[in-house]
Amino acid sequence: MLNDYLRVHGYAATDGDRFGWDTRIGVQAFAKDIGVLGADSVGSFDPSWVVFLPDGGVVQKVEFTVGAPAPAPGAEVVTLRSSLVDAVLLENAPPENDPPDKDGARSEPVEPTTTAAANEVLVVNGETIGLAEDRQRVKPDYLGDLASMVADGSPSLVAVLRTDAAPGEWVVPVPGVIIDPSGATCVKVRSNDGVRSVPVSIVGTTDGRMVVSGDLEPADSIAVYPTSVSITCT
Repeated sequence: MLNDYLRVHGYAATDGDRFGWDTRIGVQAFAKDIGVLGADSVGSFDPSWVVFLPDGGVVQKVEFTVGAPAPAPGAEVVTLRSSLVDAVLLENAPPENDPPDKDGARSEPVEPTTTAAANEVLVVNGETIGLAEDRQRVKPDYLGDLASMVADGSPSLVAVLRTDAAPGEWVVPVPGVIIDPSGATCVKVRSNDGVRSVPVSIVGTTDGRMVVSGDLEPADSIAVYPTSVSITCT
């Protein structure tokens, strides 16, 4: 194990588990790099030279000072950044005054959870984040990416459920979708012969635009009208 540790960190090491001559050279070089007095004459590896972090993690704060006396056994030497173990889709952000417990964990969310539709994808800061099978949680494989986007100490961050257009569906400007007084929904398609109404059904929204289904073509030009203008689908 010692030889593996030295080798991984770029120091000389004997093959196998023996404490050979190369291991001694590697230990002395390591001791010199970390400031051990008399490093050139050490003949063994002192476990007190390193800090063992059984769970791993990212160090947020170092609790000791270089050059000061060594911390007492059992003393805190580093504070790890809280890790993200779960992420749930909520309709609203949890209260900011919900403090973490002593281990950095927070209480279960009390706001109603949101279930993403089959054709919705979760987007955070422009990046797509994978969802678990229940469509209410983030896939464990994406928690690391998500954690890098969360501000320290914040219990939540803003995300968007984006509706991707499926075959037979179209993404159009929101002002181009008309809902007239009769409840009919349509878009107006421009052509050389004028403007014609095409009935559509609203599927969802994506990036500030509307996803609709209807008898449209990729080359169709959708007319957009000011909200102050009264337009009907007839």
